[in-house]
Amino acid sequence: MNYSELFQFEPLESAVQIHAAEGVNEAAQLVRTYVISDEMADRLTNVVFPNLCLDPSGENKGLLIIGKHGTGKSHLMAIVSALAEHKGLAENVTNADVARAAVVIADRFKVLRVEPGISTTDLRDSVCRQLSSSLARWGVSYTFPVGGKALHYRVYFEQMMRELQKVWRQ
Repeated sequence: MNYSELFQFEPLESAVQIHAAEGVNEAAQLVRTYVISDEMADRLTNVVFPNLCLDPSGENKGLLIIGKHGTGKSHLMAIVSALAEHKGLAENVTNADVARAAVVIADRFKVLRVEPGISTTDLRDSVCRQLSSSLARWGVSYTFPVGGKALHYRVYFEQMMRELQKVWRQ
């Protein structure tokens, strides 16, 4: 008996890039092909999704994904961002518990997928420039001050979120 008779899988052609989840069809394919171990199912349902849930009564925390090259970090981030951005993708999740848990974040986020590259630009200005560009694509007219003109960006992010909310949920 050959292994190919026991297991059926789609071969990996290349590493998953987080930008691959930008189109809904591509995102659905990534969600369908993500292999979810019992440990990953537990982390998604009990750590990731609850911390991304926008319920004001919850005590949300930040998430940090760490792993060596080739361990699936980009694929994980692509599927989490796709589930958060697109309604109905949870039905493509191969684990029933994870699919049920993903509903709390479905269609609740606008996602900006950024992979920082080598740059001489200040990180804050680079992130704000990319965010402003995405906001423009989403129909939101907002630009952050650049070049260290602002000491505290919280007020600018709050303004940006008000402008985004005006356009996004219309």
